[in-house]
Amino acid sequence: MSLKLYKNAELVKEIGVDEVLVDGLLSNNEYEIVAEYMNGDNTESISIEFTTLKKAIPDIEFASSNKTQTSVSFELKKPTTVILVKFQK
Repeated sequence: MSLKLYKNAELVKEIGVDEVLVDGLLSNNEYEIVAEYMNGDNTESISIEFTTLKKAIPDIEFASSNKTQTSVSFELKKPTTVILVKFQK
């Protein structure tokens, strides 16, 4: 038996059959889990499609920061992007 997670028909990851949690999913996105299994000599599959919930408030994580007497700069982490923000007086 195998379990695979897809997003837009692209394989995101293979899921272990003993796993009870799949993390790293993006909010407000459609996914599909496909289970393939043997039925006698035939390979069969079943699938379920679902949409993750929207986040009410985005998570913000700082990658790094630097402050002086006249400026503050920091980087914000997102799952696939790093944003550099700099404020100067």
